[in-house]
Amino acid sequence: MARQVNYILLTLRSLRATARFLGSVLFLMIIMFAFGEGIPNPFALSFAEAITFFSFVIMLGGLIAAWRYEGIGGLIVLVGYLIFAIANPGSVMIDMVSIFPLTGLLFLIYWWVLEKQFRSKRNPRSDSK
Repeated sequence: MARQVNYILLTLRSLRATARFLGSVLFLMIIMFAFGEGIPNPFALSFAEAITFFSFVIMLGGLIAAWRYEGIGGLIVLVGYLIFAIANPGSVMIDMVSIFPLTGLLFLIYWWVLEKQFRSKRNPRSDSK
């Protein structure tokens, strides 16, 4: 039993570390791109470009939030990616952009498994009712 718990904890830690690593790489790449190319003026962009810009802002906000709140951050990343996919249906599978939903899913899986583990320990079902 203790061995199984250790494997679960190791898997959870690995999952969180992978999600944080991917999120950090994405965040740094977007920030370096923004400083290298300059942050665009959202009011000078076309509607589709402005939606794309704000979807990246939403995804970056989700990555930042996921460092503390894995579930909420992962959900925000996926919502931002969904907005990006709706605004740019042909460019959804660009390599860097496709890492965003993977990172969001990893954060959500980590949160869900962690909540499932703690929820079962916090609220044990009592059959004495």
